[in-house]
Amino acid sequence: MAILARFTNNSSIMSDVPVRKVALTDIIDQSRSRDLLRRESYYRCTQHKTKQYDFDGNILKYGEENVDIPADGYIPMKRRRPSIRMDLPKVIVERFTTLVFGHEHFPGFSVTGDADAEDFIKALAKAAKLPTKMVEARNIGGATGTAVLSWGFVEGKPLIDVHQPAFVEVLEWRDYDRRRPAKVLKSYPFEDRVWTNDGKPEKATFYYARYWDQNVDITWHKIPEELAKTPKWWTAEATTVDHETGYCPVYWIQNLPDSSSADGVSDFEAQEDDCDAIDVQLSATHKGTVANVDPTLVIHDSQMNNEGVIHKGSEHAIYSEKGAAYLELAGTAIEASVRLLDRLRQYELDKASCVLLDPDDLTGSGISAAAMRTRYAPMLAKADLLRGQYGEAIVDILDDMITVARQLRIVQTDEDGVKYWSAVRLPPRITEDKDEETGDVVVTVEERSPGSGGQIELAWPPYFAATWEDRKEAVSSVKEGAGGQQVMSKRTAVATLSPLFGTDVDGELDAIEEDVETMDRRAHGLLERGAPVMNLQGGDNAAIDDDNDDDGDEGDFDDVADRS
Repeated sequence: MAILARFTNNSSIMSDVPVRKVALTDIIDQSRSRDLLRRESYYRCTQHKTKQYDFDGNILKYGEENVDIPADGYIPMKRRRPSIRMDLPKVIVERFTTLVFGHEHFPGFSVTGDADAEDFIKALAKAAKLPTKMVEARNIGGATGTAVLSWGFVEGKPLIDVHQPAFVEVLEWRDYDRRRPAKVLKSYPFEDRVWTNDGKPEKATFYYARYWDQNVDITWHKIPEELAKTPKWWTAEATTVDHETGYCPVYWIQNLPDSSSADGVSDFEAQEDDCDAIDVQLSATHKGTVANVDPTLVIHDSQMNNEGVIHKGSEHAIYSEKGAAYLELAGTAIEASVRLLDRLRQYELDKASCVLLDPDDLTGSGISAAAMRTRYAPMLAKADLLRGQYGEAIVDILDDMITVARQLRIVQTDEDGVKYWSAVRLPPRITEDKDEETGDVVVTVEERSPGSGGQIELAWPPYFAATWEDRKEAVSSVKEGAGGQQVMSKRTAVATLSPLFGTDVDGELDAIEEDVETMDRRAHGLLERGAPVMNLQGGDNAAIDDDNDDDGDEGDFDDVADRS
């Protein structure tokens, strides 16, 4: 395999690109791109950013200037920018991401029959920051319905990129059923500052483009807009990487499966209009509440009878023949609106299968893991689908990365003969062993090997860890069913407690054995002096009868006291 990066304008490289005769600006499906960007704006909380009026009906911006002046005529509420938002799409997406890839929820990796490959994959995932990248991809996928990732080795270091699906177009599919692309193009416009001939800076529009197929990865960093509008856009300066892996290193993930479309289903599919309506009502309720806090003064007299300035506050009084009063909204209207908002919020969460429990209901309640699974059942059913969708992509990415790592091997020879090492740069593996003769700890540092093969499997942790009450009840039930016999090994018990105290399992077991040996030595010392001692190893006899009186009592400690 050859890995080569170079700047090129070679048209032969583009001979297999199916869009080399089409303008770059015409390749991306603009309708699809706008739809995906609109969905993502609800997760980014920017869906109202383009609205030109605030919630009071004032103009926010005129040209490039920020203004705050009343608009001419009535502005419908749906065209106003809300003063406060509920942002349910963001809450929904991030709650599901936390459930799938959050704290202690990311899957573990195993390779049956190949310990080297398993160790290599774990180091590979850590070096490429796979958990962080998958969280980012899941958030974008949950918002838009599609997540796109790619990977590569940059100077031997693994790198995973997350891409905005609105700017990615699959030109050819390798396996449409599994959504594996064969040829992919990514493109989007951006602004940058350029210098004119007279030395003045001005903004200009450029295009970024990147193309992948089974042999090359080409990147155009800065295509002028004029050139991007022509079929010769690919003649701009580019960086080409000949990866020659035989497959396209781009991974297309449907958030939730949709057989009728290349894109998947978002977490809050078809709920955008409902969220807009909630934001409008929430803003209206907020405005009414603020108005109640600062009510309007109504004077029951002609304005001609008061030539002074009206001040509001306890230090000023207004005298009027017919009196004055504050105009306030009825509190019942606000309370009714709040109740409706609560119902609408719960309705939207139910549609998205998102369960949000009040933390006050969980604190100190001792809810078991089984009870939590029951309460979160609708959310867990959807999370299982997400695990399947994103888990398959994780396995594909790691499998392809380690396959290429095995191909990128360097032959080395030493006194032991020929060895093959991967050119991928990963931190070395450090192991500690105890010398049986001296008892010293021997530290070994060695380069990681990608192994020879094996099936990568994911081990997903439980959504809710068993509580101590769950464990206690489980052990008690099993022990009772086993006739009171021991049902848990010492190692399992120590391993269960070790995270609680931050201890090492093997070290703790060694310490326990040392304590038992110390107590045994003390017991034998007491026996040699003729003293009765407790049976430290347990068993049917809880003590040793050693008072030489043949009375059969177990542990005549009174006799010991008499001797002392």
